[in-house]
Amino acid sequence: MSLLEVVYNSSKCISELDLKRVGKSVHSLVGFEYGFGVYGSINDGPQKIINIQSCSSFLDYYFSNNLYLIDPLAGEHYKSFKLQFWKNAHLNYPVSKSVQSELEQFNLNRGITYGTCDYGKSSGTVFTLAGDDLEQDKRTETIVSYIIQFLSETLRKISLKNKILPNQIKLTSKEKEVLQWLKEGKTSWEIGVILQISERGVNFHISNIKKKLNCSNRTQAVAAALNRGLIQF
Repeated sequence: MSLLEVVYNSSKCISELDLKRVGKSVHSLVGFEYGFGVYGSINDGPQKIINIQSCSSFLDYYFSNNLYLIDPLAGEHYKSFKLQFWKNAHLNYPVSKSVQSELEQFNLNRGITYGTCDYGKSSGTVFTLAGDDLEQDKRTETIVSYIIQFLSETLRKISLKNKILPNQIKLTSKEKEVLQWLKEGKTSWEIGVILQISERGVNFHISNIKKKLNCSNRTQAVAAALNRGLIQF
């Protein structure tokens, strides 16, 4: 399955089963044995946990014992929301013996963690992919950092039980135009040329879009808009 197929299928998910199916399909692009996604926050804990592949026993133990409260990777994730390869993160944020022993017990020694945050950074998603075959290189980073933006929006929508409906989000016609061009990968300057407005004006629209869609970056905003049918592929 291609990258665009995964993105498209993600935008069409309406249930946990759909998300698990699409999540597993990422394996064709990035080899992994274990995968899961979580929506919530460090302070309030998880609101929704999705076991994408082979993680049920680990997830039960990890969250029933509140290990996320002492897991430095989890703590750092909800501070920065940056992609983390475990091999690098463990050097900067040493894992406690209790967490490390559980990772080893469940054969979770090699992995990657990434997710997105809401506009106010009060909560967000975290996805983890792990396995001995997971390459920790630039290609993997590029694919994962892009796909997770879309899987995150699906997880967020499912977690909120579709409380945010398309008719509740009022985008102006100009904002929709800007979103369409963001979807095509255009920069603010390029969009300004196309729409004959200033780059500053484009950035103003993008800021409003992110706030309305409760997103923290451009790709996430595109994912949210596609997921809610506000723009089309």
